[in-house]
Amino acid sequence: AIVSSRRGILRDVQEAEHRQISRLDIPVFAFWGKDDQVIPIRSLGLLAQWNRVALQEVIDGADHDLVVTHAPRLGALYRQFLRSE
Repeated sequence: AIVSSRRGILRDVQEAEHRQISRLDIPVFAFWGKDDQVIPIRSLGLLAQWNRVALQEVIDGADHDLVVTHAPRLGALYRQFLRSE
């Protein structure tokens, strides 16, 4: 799956798409694993440039498997995000 992603969507710069999402005022919640080697934490800065209203959260001690290893924390953050919208 990782190789497929790198050959596909992760290979392409998604700036235009993210700027369009921002212009359409679509709520975005991005969570980042601080130790993710697939989608590195430096991508947080790019998303901030492309969509200044996107909510972003860094999960310490998490890698690319954060949806499995940190599910309770992500669930709590997501519920909080939904309540704020």
